[in-house]
Amino acid sequence: MTTQRHDAGRLATVRAALQSSSLFHGLTEVQVAEVSTHGTIREFKLGEYLTTQGKPATAFYIIAEGTAVIQRARGDDGSIVDIAQVCPPDAVGEMGVLLRSQRSASVVCQSSRLLAVEYTQNQFENMLKNLPYFALVLCRTLAARVQ
Repeated sequence: MTTQRHDAGRLATVRAALQSSSLFHGLTEVQVAEVSTHGTIREFKLGEYLTTQGKPATAFYIIAEGTAVIQRARGDDGSIVDIAQVCPPDAVGEMGVLLRSQRSASVVCQSSRLLAVEYTQNQFENMLKNLPYFALVLCRTLAARVQ
């Protein structure tokens, strides 16, 4: 995993993913631009892990480019099972960060390159405290998931 600078091209890609992400649905372009400054752009290569099952959930990711696969180790024999494939503008790891829990699955880069916006626990909590519109949109998104 490498950290990427916020150059204009990458920033446009990131903002487009955020604007399309269900976690940020309903935010204006100005609000998405502000939310994008709170995250860190990360680049993953084929086979690199975004998250690892059983490890503490310390960040979540919005995928901006590329694909990844969500995997779980089976309890009975430890074999790895592919659960789902994710691509832009999917979010991964947000529930673990909200619940401050361990990862329930691993997420592995499946393309030659994956670009994602990482929001750490601290960045996420700062957005909830300082960006009231973000908190409201997040509540609506999570409520829609359980409806």
